Amino acid sequence: MSRLAYETFMASYMLTAEEQLPENREEFTAFIEDAMLTHGVECDNKFKELPEETKTQLLEDARKLFANSKKRKKKQQNEKEGQEQEQEQEQPITNQ
Repeated sequence: MSRLAYETFMASYMLTAEEQLPENREEFTAFIEDAMLTHGVECDNKFKELPEETKTQLLEDARKLFANSKKRKKKQQNEKEGQEQEQEQEQPITNQ
């Protein structure tokens, strides 16, 4: 559903370089879809009819979701690294 929205934003040069990266495309498209559903836009036909201000608001909402996701992933990564460091410190050092 939101692939059209993503392509529209891309064609209008509204997406950042990070948002356009292939590895982020699917995730960002899902966030656009979430923002569309929040605003009551249930299909591509309704998206086409939206005024430019509403489309911009959808994009900003998707960006907020994307930023929160990146923060959450970074926090999880930091916690994982911290746990790994703790495990390494707990292991006794043996001299051979």
